[in-house]
Amino acid sequence: MDLRILVFLLASCIAIVPAAQLKEEIWDPLPKALGPDGDEKMLSDIGNLLYRHTERKWNSEANGKQDNIEERSTGPYRHYLCNNDNRFVYCDFSKNLKMNVLIGHWGRTSHTICHHGNIDQNGCTKDVTFKIKEVCDGRSWCRVTASNAFFDNHDPCGGNPNYLNFTYECIPPRETCRHNSFKCTNSKNCIPMTKTCDGIHNDCGNGDISDEEHCEKPSVTCGVPVHPAVIDRSLVSRIVNGTEAVQHSWPWQIQLRLSGEHKCGASIVDENWVVTASHCFFFDEDITHWKAYAGKHNKDGNDPTQEARNITKRIKYTITGNNPLDGDISLLKLDSPLSFTEAVMPVCLPSREPRVSDTCCVTGWGDVKGTGFPDKLKQTEMPFVSKENCSKVADLKPLLTNNMICAGFPEGGRDACQGDSGGPFVCQIGNHWELHGIVSWGLGCAEPNMPGVYTNVHTFVKWIQAEIDADKIST
Repeated sequence: MDLRILVFLLASCIAIVPAAQLKEEIWDPLPKALGPDGDEKMLSDIGNLLYRHTERKWNSEANGKQDNIEERSTGPYRHYLCNNDNRFVYCDFSKNLKMNVLIGHWGRTSHTICHHGNIDQNGCTKDVTFKIKEVCDGRSWCRVTASNAFFDNHDPCGGNPNYLNFTYECIPPRETCRHNSFKCTNSKNCIPMTKTCDGIHNDCGNGDISDEEHCEKPSVTCGVPVHPAVIDRSLVSRIVNGTEAVQHSWPWQIQLRLSGEHKCGASIVDENWVVTASHCFFFDEDITHWKAYAGKHNKDGNDPTQEARNITKRIKYTITGNNPLDGDISLLKLDSPLSFTEAVMPVCLPSREPRVSDTCCVTGWGDVKGTGFPDKLKQTEMPFVSKENCSKVADLKPLLTNNMICAGFPEGGRDACQGDSGGPFVCQIGNHWELHGIVSWGLGCAEPNMPGVYTNVHTFVKWIQAEIDADKIST
């Protein structure tokens, strides 16, 4: 039978079923924004179960009787499909409306929906909005299947029965995009579905990142970049006259800009927080003039993976002594959480003090001593120098405290420099990188027998964790 005839017959059968004969099936209450009545009317089972939301209009309580049941042709409509079910869903053909999927989840968040089998596990879901959009958006009807195979063999509940919960609306064709395209929420642009969930935050344009909002978030392990760094131990590997880093091999690197110009580096320690050197703010203590950029490789210009954030709070470590270089550390809170991707990840806080045997590196966009500022993120291996040996440098000894560590080569030639301040000094511990230092100060750049001095992050771990936890409680 021609599919159009079948659809016509289905629509005709549905239209003549008296309201009194419809079996009412109460599922999950809809948000108030979806209408005053959160129930669904279960229609005839003709090949597949079709559910349709209805909106009741009631007379006053004086007569106490129902006036009519009026069908909402635009929705939104919510559907639940138990494991291995499939269903045709559709819009009003007579009005030429097209589907626009709002949200979809595969897994289990309720013990009462699709309650066959072992339902001990609960609260395990995967956001499948874009998968449903790929099948349904821009079409008058589509067929949706609730199975692990349909969702790329992903089982969020580890063998327990899942169900599909998704919501769509029906809108005029002029308000939607072609099939296999995505409609950006704010900019209203249409982009290919292949550009969703790609970690690039400017596909939609105009600051709209809705194409990245309903993506399955990868599990993030601190200090383990997707793109490993290549450590070049030759003498040409330095930030001063240095070597370009592998793109996104240091995904916790932050660029701090003051009024649009590069000033300092910083490191991601949490999706809402970065850590840097307090002395960076000697330039300007007004945090509204500063901006943090994650996911960058190029010093200037825009990177497709970059995420820009304003700074809403600065927590400066308070020192008790007279040494202005002591306790050179500040926490910066971002105005919205970072989206962790291959290019944006946190670094681990240190589990111990650094050792001379550790492999350590420093990264940044700082001065390359005579050749200007590098256009690309640079790196150099930088060996840790024991406190005993660092204290032997007469010019450094009077200013060194337990809140500082030293790193550098006896022969010089490799070092952090101006513009690298606040950036990360990381050491590889096992299979991950830990933030052991923050670029702080030094006498010259890359001079022989003159190691650079870094904030000793290990002494501030408890302070960092306490400040972040306190902020969560207060907000």
